Amino acid sequence: MRLPDKKHKHSCEDHDHDHKHDHAHDHGHGGHHHHHIEIKSEADISKAFVIGGVLNLVFVVFELAIGFMTGSVSLIADAVHNLSDVVALFLSWIGFKLNKSKPSPQFTYGLKKTSLVITFINSITLILSLIYILFEAYHRFIQPQPIAEDKIILVAGLGIAVNFFSAFLFRKNQHDVNVKGAYLHLMMDAFISLGVVVAGFGIKFTGWTILDPIAACLIVIFIAKGTFSLLRESFVLLVAGVPLAIDSAQVRSQILSCTEVAEIHDLHIWSLSSSDVALTAHIKMKEQKHPGDLFLKNLSQMLRQKFTISHVTIQIEIGDSQDVNCELDNKC
Repeated sequence: MRLPDKKHKHSCEDHDHDHKHDHAHDHGHGGHHHHHIEIKSEADISKAFVIGGVLNLVFVVFELAIGFMTGSVSLIADAVHNLSDVVALFLSWIGFKLNKSKPSPQFTYGLKKTSLVITFINSITLILSLIYILFEAYHRFIQPQPIAEDKIILVAGLGIAVNFFSAFLFRKNQHDVNVKGAYLHLMMDAFISLGVVVAGFGIKFTGWTILDPIAACLIVIFIAKGTFSLLRESFVLLVAGVPLAIDSAQVRSQILSCTEVAEIHDLHIWSLSSSDVALTAHIKMKEQKHPGDLFLKNLSQMLRQKFTISHVTIQIEIGDSQDVNCELDNKC
């Protein structure tokens, strides 16, 4: 295995001085070092998720009902998009709670991965909904129908108010990725509802009912990219693939850049949840001795800082026996 050039090598012990300010967030568990974002007010965040989720769910039911009553495809599309974000809100809340779940003898990592299963199912459901919207929009293009534009404007305007208010609940504690994601989704929903209001006024002053399916198609296009990306990412995480944001080759290279390391094999990187990433690897040392706990600590800190890998398990090999080989042979 080719090693990086010596001029790029460094001792993993060098990181001990660089990360002393992180000591309050590190706690060892048999070679693991975990990093958690500090939450200032867990109760306030949970309350924001619940209030925002319930409020938007009630509005989605109302918007869907009016959409079907008026025959407005754009309202239905907006409602479907709002529904997807309601699910995303509850998923973020579940993830926020499950990240604090305790391991058990059967579920040794807790139930953190449950949110990934729900996300995968949600993305498939959302894609089916988008197909339905396109089907309905197609029929509206072929056979235009009268649209109650005043109701469209009123309901979509209410959607703007609901989403802005819900986003306001998440204005604080945006250092947490789930909270920030919820805030951005709700703000985006408000602007999409604004687009439906514009389409409603366009129909009102021009009489062009075709603006309704056009607005619906634009919403579908807007949602589709993120939905397929979510489907792909959740599938990769469910089958224990390397998270899309992490380059395993760079991780391997970074570990090999430590002067103490001779070889690395059996490297595995996967997600425990939507926010926790785990890594296991066999590392062969240059010297026939164990490098010590400080080496493991600093290597974990380096992987956490550069790749946000929070659970690191390393098997040290010192090369004192030719009979000790990787059990997976060349599959490592």
